[in-house]
Amino acid sequence: MRTGPGSVVRGCAFAGGQKGVVAETGTRVVDCSSTDATAYGFWLGDGSSATQCAVFNAGIGITAQAHNASIIDCVVRGGSIGIQLASGGNRVQGCKVGQTPTGISSAFANTIVGNTINANTAGQGTGIVLVSGQNRVDGNHIYAFAQGISVTSTDVVLRNTMHSCTQGIVGTGAIVAPVVNTAAALASNPTANIAQ
Repeated sequence: MRTGPGSVVRGCAFAGGQKGVVAETGTRVVDCSSTDATAYGFWLGDGSSATQCAVFNAGIGITAQAHNASIIDCVVRGGSIGIQLASGGNRVQGCKVGQTPTGISSAFANTIVGNTINANTAGQGTGIVLVSGQNRVDGNHIYAFAQGISVTSTDVVLRNTMHSCTQGIVGTGAIVAPVVNTAAALASNPTANIAQ
């Protein structure tokens, strides 16, 4: 389905094809599902949103190709990238991303908060990949990747937990809260990232 600007797509299910939904500027996609799309489950334009949606086995689950999109409380499983933020000013919050080699990929100046991300194969891939800087990554739970979070310069990374990841946080130049692995260390720094 391709929408016009300012549309609402609610309670729909899509199977197969190249893209489940192409949501033009200012479109809301609510409570929809996309299965087996070869390119994208949901493609979001400028100022669009996907809320309480589910994607299974798409090439890329949900992509925000422009600015100011919101991806909230969605579930994405399978594919090469769970959620892709190809531009800036977007927000991903409260999503569950699983069984993918790259959980969330972010270009620049995006906010990634309170998501749960698990690997397709233990010890492989990256939970969150920050490509160009100026991202805020806060309070995510990341499980069983080779790298929990890959950072670049000017990113801000705090209060994340990385369980069973080979490396918790990799990269340089970002503002990264300390990475701790004991309750005592966390007590003295409540913004710390936790790696166990």
